[in-house]
Amino acid sequence: LSELLLKSPVSKMLMLADTDRLDKPLTIGQMQGKYELCIVGNGVGHTLHEDAPKKVADKLLHFVERNQFVKLWQINKKFKLKKK
Repeated sequence: LSELLLKSPVSKMLMLADTDRLDKPLTIGQMQGKYELCIVGNGVGHTLHEDAPKKVADKLLHFVERNQFVKLWQINKKFKLKKK
């Protein structure tokens, strides 16, 4: 699964409770800048979104804004409308 994540040609963020969950390919990929690593920490378990909902939401919002997904979606939508 790690290899599939690293080979994906899109912006990626991996959100984990702690760094002990990283395997070797993910560690190398993070060092190479192939994805953004977000460590939530502070006693968070397997359900990050339930244990720290505000922190998860803030990190996701920052990722979406930084990668300008909404702007790209709007540009793509306008382009598709002009083509018709």
